[in-house]
Amino acid sequence: MDLRPFMERWHMLPPSGGVMLVAVSGGRDSVCLLHYLAAMPRDFIVAAAHLNHGQRPTAGRDVAFVEELCRELEVPYTRIHVPVYQIVFEERKEKNPCSLCAKLRR
Repeated sequence: MDLRPFMERWHMLPPSGGVMLVAVSGGRDSVCLLHYLAAMPRDFIVAAAHLNHGQRPTAGRDVAFVEELCRELEVPYTRIHVPVYQIVFEERKEKNPCSLCAKLRR
């Protein structure tokens, strides 16, 4: 299935020579999107970023997987570490961290 007409209709593609940054969590949806964009004929650069917030014990493994995938796809990759878990649960010892965590994730 060619998604390009849909993406063009809804202005989801950058201009020629531009960059599309894909936020890749390591989950199925973001990995599938990255694969699709890397494989499609395009006149823009696809780059990937992974936000490691340290909340899941598997976060380190996710980062390694995403980084390796980007190397295989020849996509520029950036990993951003934000110590959300450490701040919310270890330093502040929040009882109801949802609102603070949401602000820190932005």
